[in-house]
Amino acid sequence: DAMNAANAEMTNLLNAIKGQGVVDVDIQTTGISVYQDTQYGAIGYRAGNSVNVKIHHISNVGSVIAAAQKAVGDDIQLNGITLQLSDNTTQLKGARQAAMAAAATRAKEWATLAGRHLGKVLSVSEVVSNGSTSSPCGGYGGCGGGGGAPIQAGQANVTVDVAVVYELTD
Repeated sequence: DAMNAANAEMTNLLNAIKGQGVVDVDIQTTGISVYQDTQYGAIGYRAGNSVNVKIHHISNVGSVIAAAQKAVGDDIQLNGITLQLSDNTTQLKGARQAAMAAAATRAKEWATLAGRHLGKVLSVSEVVSNGSTSSPCGGYGGCGGGGGAPIQAGQANVTVDVAVVYELTD
């Protein structure tokens, strides 16, 4: 039956991924589906499973994709990849400093235009962008369709947007 076939393929897929060094904590089931396949009446059932896999080193991505594709063949569907910085602490610190400096410069300009002086900071709030990028690879066969897909990390940007409220003085 469809569910048993999907479960068998998922077991093969998981074994292949784990064979590439991916540990259980980095694999998360994201969906299981079973539905009736119809064409002028019921002709059977289809089932599927989906997982998210976290791979810690970009150099391993191609081999994990290749192993997964080999494990399940043409039934694989890769919905995309997301690249993230594993530690953006240093970048966040620099982005915060730059954002605060830019806010102070702009606030001084506005204060001058208003004929006032810039006083103390009354409040600060921030929005952080974590530096991730997505690469859609949709379609059956996914990125590379059967081999170690070449994955390029490119450049991740960490940005901090701040809203700073200053006191205006005479």
